[in-house]
Amino acid sequence: MKLTVFESKNIIASLTNVVNFEVYITDNEGQVLHSNSVNFTGVFNQAALNVVTNNKRKVIVEESNSDNAELEVNGWLLLPILSGGLAIGAVCLRGDLAKVLSAENFILEIVNLNIRQRNNIQLAPNSSNLIELSASPLLAQDIKNKIAIPVFESAQDSMHNPEDQVVVIIIELSQINHGADLEEDQLCTIRTMLDRSGFKSDNVDACDDREMKVLRKIRSSNQEFDLSTTLKNIQLLANKLSAISWLDFHISCGNYYDGIEKAQISYQSALKTLFIGKVLYPEKKIYLYSEMALDVLLFETRNEWPLKHMFNTYEKLMFRDKNDCLKNTLDSLFFANLNIGKAADNLNIHRNTLRYRLDIIKECTGLDVTKLNNMFVLYSAVRLNRLSKVS
Repeated sequence: MKLTVFESKNIIASLTNVVNFEVYITDNEGQVLHSNSVNFTGVFNQAALNVVTNNKRKVIVEESNSDNAELEVNGWLLLPILSGGLAIGAVCLRGDLAKVLSAENFILEIVNLNIRQRNNIQLAPNSSNLIELSASPLLAQDIKNKIAIPVFESAQDSMHNPEDQVVVIIIELSQINHGADLEEDQLCTIRTMLDRSGFKSDNVDACDDREMKVLRKIRSSNQEFDLSTTLKNIQLLANKLSAISWLDFHISCGNYYDGIEKAQISYQSALKTLFIGKVLYPEKKIYLYSEMALDVLLFETRNEWPLKHMFNTYEKLMFRDKNDCLKNTLDSLFFANLNIGKAADNLNIHRNTLRYRLDIIKECTGLDVTKLNNMFVLYSAVRLNRLSKVS
């Protein structure tokens, strides 16, 4: 699978909407396909070829003739562009090196979105959804509201009623072991299983060889709301897909919204649920926004000061908790839905021992888990601690 000029132009268009660097895209042979400044199309770049060959990022610092350490240091960041685990090209960025490096995660997310969804995406400059740039204060003022969304053109006629409630389901697909893209006959097998799992009348959009999107109407204006059938269909599909020995898959169901025009928001909720779920629950194959809404909310707002304060409170507790005793106590209590007896049984301790530990937690944090507001703060802090693993 080769990177095309059209794809390179899409990547650069997405990046230059939100960052102010020189950008060059090369193919897997080091040839420049497109750039946003001087026309270097066709020029060979040895550093980019090395990045593709070694499948490793590279940072190049430009020499400066000035002794003034306060001047910005310019340089290059070269990153491999991956598809199915293989490097198919490189993205090369030049500018103030501190700003370039601070934007690395964001740049990778933009590139990956374009590669994974290259066949059926459009840029939505007026979308209300932001790709979050974590730990990039230098670029905080430069980030604009640009994001790739699915089209679902075939659904416009069948889902025109604004009272129709719709939900987007993402099915991420790859071959086991080497993570390669699926072949056409394999995709046909998946589509057949979709039909047999209750999705036959839905709008199925296979945007590339690694991801399918399903747009489902879960309620019409003259019908009762019915999400349970969708969840049963998802479980049935997962059971069928699990029987395929060569397939690795994950299914994510987004939030439901009124009207086809909200499909892109449902898609983003499914995408974020999938992203977080694979890190927090790698053993699972199905991720539901309805079950992970709090995780998504906390992740999206984790850099706001109230949540930082929650996390700092939890860190103080962990500093006191040398052997994870208090952490395990909270985890068990929340898993048992605050049932002290069940939590104590799960920990193989006496109820009074658990209550003693809760007193220590109250002493360390000032939070009483038996009070609703205090409990929610502690529960959110526990979730934030798990979310810290999500980059």
